[in-house]
Amino acid sequence: MAQDSILLVDSKVDNLDLSRTLAAGESLDLQLVNLDRTAPLKLTGQITLEEGAHLRLVEVDLGRFDCRVDLTVTCLEDSSFDADIAALNEGNETKVYAFNVIHIGKRSESLTSMRGVCSDTSRMEFLGSSDIRRGAAKTHTRQEGKIVNLSGRAKCIASPSLLISEEDVYASHGASMGSVPDTDMFYLMSRGLSRQAAERLITVGYLKPACELIADRDVQARALALLESAL
Repeated sequence: MAQDSILLVDSKVDNLDLSRTLAAGESLDLQLVNLDRTAPLKLTGQITLEEGAHLRLVEVDLGRFDCRVDLTVTCLEDSSFDADIAALNEGNETKVYAFNVIHIGKRSESLTSMRGVCSDTSRMEFLGSSDIRRGAAKTHTRQEGKIVNLSGRAKCIASPSLLISEEDVYASHGASMGSVPDTDMFYLMSRGLSRQAAERLITVGYLKPACELIADRDVQARALALLESAL
């Protein structure tokens, strides 16, 4: 199965519409990376995955900008959707990510993973739903959102939801928010790291996996360097 790839780095547009239909058996690797961006970004789209189609979405937002993502993906029979999101907020930035996946075909699959780190008085929201319609048997879906609040003054929301109208499915979701876990801090500090160094190591670890999915090695290296310097 042929796979197409699209990489957008620091797009110059303020409104980006990702609406498209992936034909039966088509595969697309879509990567959106914002490292130096400062202008607000609104990302929307209605995406349909026909039978056996596959969409992989990687979004890495480390720039100093406000962002709103509202994306709906409809999965037909044997199609799949995977999304990995990494977002960093500083100052008073606001980043909101809403991913809604509608399963209407049998044996369709989706996995949405969103991870974020907030500091200062910023705001971050991870929203979305997995909607399994009647007849979409053998569907597998999971949504997960994790946000680390470094300042205690940032506002964080992680609210995934499941809408299930079919019995023969596997569906799950998870959400976590808060400061760096005390157990993790104690483990690292007991091995000689300062609290600041331990906090930095843990938070880099939250966002690094998505950065490592960037296919272009030069862009990946820039993202990892920016992530480590920003924290």
